[in-house]
Formats: sequence, C-alpha cells, structure tokens
Amino acid sequence: MIKLVAFDLDGTIGNTLPMCIQAFKKATRPYIGHELSDEEVVLTFGLNEEGMIGCVVDEPYRQQALHNFYVIYKNLHQEMCPTPFEGIRELIALLKQKGIIVVLITGKGMNSCDITLKQFNMKTSFTKVITGNAERNIKAEALKGLLHDYHLAANEIVYIGDEIEVTRSVFYRTAEEVKEIVEICQENEIEVTGSVFRRTATGIKEIVKVCKENGIEVTGSVFTKNSKQLKENIEYIKQNYGEEYLTTLIVSKNLKHLQKTLPYLQSIGVLETIKTSASILSLTLEEIKERQVFIESIGEPIVKGNKFNPIFGMIQKRYQKNVKEYEEKKKLIGKIKGAIQEGQELDEQINHKKQEQK
Repeated sequence: MIKLVAFDLDGTIGNTLPMCIQAFKKATRPYIGHELSDEEVVLTFGLNEEGMIGCVVDEPYRQQALHNFYVIYKNLHQEMCPTPFEGIRELIALLKQKGIIVVLITGKGMNSCDITLKQFNMKTSFTKVITGNAERNIKAEALKGLLHDYHLAANEIVYIGDEIEVTRSVFYRTAEEVKEIVEICQENEIEVTGSVFRRTATGIKEIVKVCKENGIEVTGSVFTKNSKQLKENIEYIKQNYGEEYLTTLIVSKNLKHLQKTLPYLQSIGVLETIKTSASILSLTLEEIKERQVFIESIGEPIVKGNKFNPIFGMIQKRYQKNVKEYEEKKKLIGKIKGAIQEGQELDEQINHKKQEQK
C-alpha cells in the first residue's frame, strides 16, 4: 500500500524548466561574457541555483549573479509560468484526503522553490519540502531519509518526476521487464534513473550484490558498468590503492581511464582528494594535465581545502574562455612592463646627458 508520494517540482508541478533555463542564461551572461546554450545550462542541473552559478561564474561575481537570478526568475514566473499544470492541486488534495503523505523533493534552492510555490498558491500543499544542495544531487538521499523518518518500506513510497531520466534503453524493455526493474530498485532503495534500464533485472541484482559486498552506495552511475566490469575496477582499486577509494563515482569509470589517471594523481600527491571530489575523473588525463599547467601558471593550488580547484570542474567552453582572458591579461601586463622599462631607460639616458653637460 502506498503511504507517501513524493513529487518533483520543475516539469512535474508546472512547466517551469524553460523559465529556469532562461533566467539562468540572463543572470549569468554579464559575468561570463556570453550567453550559455540550453545544453550548457542543463549540464549544471541537479544542483541548486547557488551550485549551478558556481559552475560557470567566477567567485567574486557569484553572489550578484545569484541575486540577479532570483529577480529575473520571479519576473519571468509571472510571464512564462503563472500557474501549475491543470489538475495538480486537485490531485495533491485527493492524495491528502486519502491519508497519503505528500512531499516535495526538488533540486531547486529554498528561495527559488519558495518563489514558485507562492506563485502557484501551493505553500501549504506539501507535508514536507526538501530543497537542493549546492554541491550534489540530493534526491536519492532525500528519498532514503523519508523512508527512515516516516518508518516506511521501499514499496510504500512513490516518486513522481517529469521523467524517470528515461533514456532509449527503457524502450528496449518489455512492460513486464520495466515493472520488475522498478520493483528491484524499490526493494533496494535505488533511484529509478535511465541508466538502470541498461541492465536486465538479473544484471541489476548482480550489480547490487557486488556493491553491497564492497560497501559501495548503489546509484545510477554504477549501472553504466556490468557486474564483471565493476568487479575488475574494484579489484584494481583494492590492490593498488585500498578499499577507502571504493566510491560510486570512482568504480563506475572506465578501467583503462583509472589505470592512467589514478597513478598520475598519486604521483603529484593529490590522490587522496578524489575520495571527496571525484568529478575530476570526468576529464581525460591529457585534460587534467592541461588544466594543471594552467592552474599553476596563474599561481593557484591544485587542491583547495579538500576539493580540487574549481577550474577542473569547469565546462570546456568556460575553461577555454578563462585561458583566453588570462593570456590577454598576460599580454597587456607584458606591454605595460615593457612601457615602464622603456620609460626607465629613457629617464636614465636623460639623466646621463644631464651629467655629461655638467
């Protein structure tokens, strides 16, 4: 029996996604010098607006860009998305009437979520509202938290989003296979994402078993590998680096990539950092080295605190723009230094002539 229904917000409660993308583009453009494409904006999804802006805007301008985002977002809301989807308020009222707990889980930040709920006149619609995080996607852990807080079994909770992050892989499964896969995910408290449909029900069970045996959290990214590939990755990591490096993001990478990248990170003394900041593994070794050289050339550390320098996490266009701006500044500084040196030499010549005249 279903006892709790959790709703996503953007694209589920209302058609807010086009507005989010537009507001983000307008808010960030003055600080990055160009307008982001829809695809570049979507790459930042999963984080709240503070985290999204942190992905593309440099530190000194982030708070102003964030402030601008809220102003633009609120104004666009009235114009682009004044009301929720037809029937959504009535559906939520019906669920509550039947004694079902209704929760909102969104990647949005508290401020933008509040703007939307006020605009939709839905401030009191949900028993609980869980908002996003600046550093990671919180939806999977939020669902686990709800199971714990309300003492529910996995088959007593349903999550409704605008998509099951469905990829083409879901269409290669029969209705019975989809049902079985969803049930396995619910039993094991796994978020149903498009990547799980890459595997058969049997394959999913094997992956879950391998992960549980090695203390690895089961999230969507592990399903990019089959159980054999996961075992090979785990064996390599355990033999060469230790069990503390068995994290979801690390074991789900390509083995050849790990064999190239991990030794290099170890050789420069920053391997420890991937336990808390494994997104650097999304870059090729060549890209890591290139960005390392750039970071060192501008006098910044490779690691800040317990995380890799944000430059490693920049989308390629943003990184290239940073490099270009730095090179232009470097040239300008060189010209200024050259002019100063010429001035000094001219002063010396004038002083020398004055001395000769005396």
